[in-house]
Amino acid sequence: MAEKQQVVVLNWKTATNTVLDGKGGWFNEGRPTQLVIQSQFRNGEWKRPQNFVFKNWKLNGSIRVLGAGSSSSAPVKESSFSLGHTERMQEAAPTNITFSGLTLNANRKIPVIVGPGATGVTVRNSTLRGSSRSVGVYLDAESANNRITGNRFRLDLDREVIAVDGSRRNVISGNTFSRLPWGGVYVYRNCGERGMVRHQKPTENRIRSNTFNLDSLRSFWEGNPINGRQFEYRYAIWLGSRESRPPSFCGEDDGFPFGSSIDNGDFADDNIVSGNIQKGSSRGYLLKIDEDLGIGGYDKFVKDDGLNNRIDVGSSAQSKARTRLNGDTKRFRRLGVGSANLGLKPSATPSRDADRLLAAMAGRDCGCLSLSGTSELCLA
Repeated sequence: MAEKQQVVVLNWKTATNTVLDGKGGWFNEGRPTQLVIQSQFRNGEWKRPQNFVFKNWKLNGSIRVLGAGSSSSAPVKESSFSLGHTERMQEAAPTNITFSGLTLNANRKIPVIVGPGATGVTVRNSTLRGSSRSVGVYLDAESANNRITGNRFRLDLDREVIAVDGSRRNVISGNTFSRLPWGGVYVYRNCGERGMVRHQKPTENRIRSNTFNLDSLRSFWEGNPINGRQFEYRYAIWLGSRESRPPSFCGEDDGFPFGSSIDNGDFADDNIVSGNIQKGSSRGYLLKIDEDLGIGGYDKFVKDDGLNNRIDVGSSAQSKARTRLNGDTKRFRRLGVGSANLGLKPSATPSRDADRLLAAMAGRDCGCLSLSGTSELCLA
C-alpha cells in the first residue's frame, strides 16, 4: 500500500526564476512528500511556473509538474473536446523546470509525472529507486521538449520504466536501466482512457546512448479481452507499444472528428533510436523450455511498430530488415493492405506478421513481394 504523502505545491509566485539547492539534504525533513509544480488560473488566465531549478535533494515520495491539471481532471478533459487542445495545454503548463542531482525514493506512487502540456522539463543526473505500481517516469499527452538524461533507474515497477504517451520531441539519453522486467522506454499514444481525446502524436523523440540490462526483461502470459490469454512480449525500447494491443477503453473518447477519437493508432513515427547499449542477452523466449534448448527466441532490444523511425541497432542485415518490416506491417494496415494480400493468413500480432513476411521473402533473389493494389515491398 502506498504511503500517504504530504503535498507541497509551488506555484508561479513561489517557483518562477527560483533555485532550490538542497546541498544533499532531505527535502521536507525526509517526510513522505509529493512535490507539485503547478500553474494557477487567475483573472481569466493561467499563471505558470517558469525557470525553476530543484537540485541536490533527497526526496521520499514523488514529483508532479502540472498545468491545467492531470489527464483525469475536468479542465483537461473538456479542452480535449475541441481543436487547439495541444496549444492550450502547453500555454497553461509549467515550462523550463529542472530537477537535478536528486535521490528519489518512491513508495508505490509514480515517481515523476510530467503532466499534460508541460514543456522543457528536465530530469538529469538523478537516482530513482524504490517502487511504483505503474511506470517510473510518465511523459503525459500534449507535453513536449522534455529531457530525461544521465539518470540511474533502480526501481521495482509494474510497467515499463519510461512511458512516452502522446509526448513529442523529447530526449531520453545517457540513462542506465538496471531493472526493466516489464520494459524500458515505451512510446505510444493513449486512446480514450477516462474519455479524454489525445491530440498530439508521439513523434520526433530521440532515445540515444542509454544502457539497458536486458537480462532483467521478462515475458509472460497475461489476460486478453479478445482471446482470453496471450503471450506478452517485452522490449527495452518499443515504438508503438499499443499498436498491436489497443486497450479496452479506446472507445471512451468516441464522437469527435480528430485525434484519438477517430484513430486509436499510436502514431509513434519519425523517432530516432541510436547508440543504445545492451547488457546481457538480447534474446527472449516463448517458454522456459525453449530457452533451455536454445530454440527460437525473439530480439527484445528494440521493437518498431511505427513509421519512418530511424533505428540504429547494429549491423545485422536481418535485424534491420525486421525493423523495417515491423513498420511496413503498420503501413499496410493504414493502406488497407494486410498479410492476406501476400497469401499469408493474418495473425493477431503485427510483429508476428512482420516475421512471417520476412520469412516469405527468404530465397527470393529480388528480395521483393508484390502487394495487391500497391507497388512491391523490397528489402534495400
